[in-house]
Amino acid sequence: MIYWGDRFAAFILRHDRKSEYVRKGHCQRTGLCCRNVGIEIPGSWAKKSWVVRAFQGWYRTVHNFQPKKVVRDRLLIFDCGHLRSGNVCGIYPFRPKLCREYPFKTLFGRVELFKGCGYWFVERKKLGTFEERVAESEHQQERMRFLQEKQGAQEGMSSTILP
Repeated sequence: MIYWGDRFAAFILRHDRKSEYVRKGHCQRTGLCCRNVGIEIPGSWAKKSWVVRAFQGWYRTVHNFQPKKVVRDRLLIFDCGHLRSGNVCGIYPFRPKLCREYPFKTLFGRVELFKGCGYWFVERKKLGTFEERVAESEHQQERMRFLQEKQGAQEGMSSTILP
């Protein structure tokens, strides 16, 4: 039933269409995406509170995603209840379709990811070109800067905690 519910939601939200972007990279286990699961719905649906409550109720009940807030008019934000210490999924073999395919391409605009994410997107028409290699290089540099800033912040916190 859960499988068919996910398939129906994907059909309704038109996630079956090809996007102009292609996903590249792999998970870096930062946990940011699990603490901020985003479900994008059409803007006209997000204006109806009963539709938002229905989506939030469905994902809370079926997937243990706890609703946080609505952002940017059509993005519903959830916190995954299955995330364990070390940013490891507690139900990895049985995770929802949304998690298995993260990050999936958006149909309503440009793809946005968390800083430090190991994934990036390349326009389909640029696959195999020099521009794809440049995009990958820029992504890796941004990710390294993020990790260095994060490491610096953690070192600063540990030095203030220790006497």
